[in-house]
Amino acid sequence: MIGIKRKILLLWIAISGVCVPSGAQVGDLRNNLAVGFNGGVNFNSISFIPRIKQNTMTDFNGGLTIRYISEKYMALICGIQTEVNYTKRGWNELIEDESGETYSRNMNYIEIPILTHWGFGKEKGVQVFLNLGS
Repeated sequence: MIGIKRKILLLWIAISGVCVPSGAQVGDLRNNLAVGFNGGVNFNSISFIPRIKQNTMTDFNGGLTIRYISEKYMALICGIQTEVNYTKRGWNELIEDESGETYSRNMNYIEIPILTHWGFGKEKGVQVFLNLGS
């Protein structure tokens, strides 16, 4: 019984220490919303076991990008970015016989990544960006 009371007391002390209000340094607040388009090229192939001959399938992707920058700490900007992208992927298989026929598989996807957006560098100079997410 004493062991349970001791555990409850230690848990209460630990939770109390975590719940103490704390203050942090806040950077320059920004409300910067950017909306734009993105696009690119896909070079697709796929690995099979056993291996088959195939050509690289080339197609496009593109979509809408929305980015919100909320704070700036010295030379670091912090924000969030989301996209809605359409992409075409697949492969072209070369059938190894005298017919010379091919088989192609086309797959269409809608991707919605959500990313943290960090930028490093001077505001009116060169900046490097890092996007992390899924």
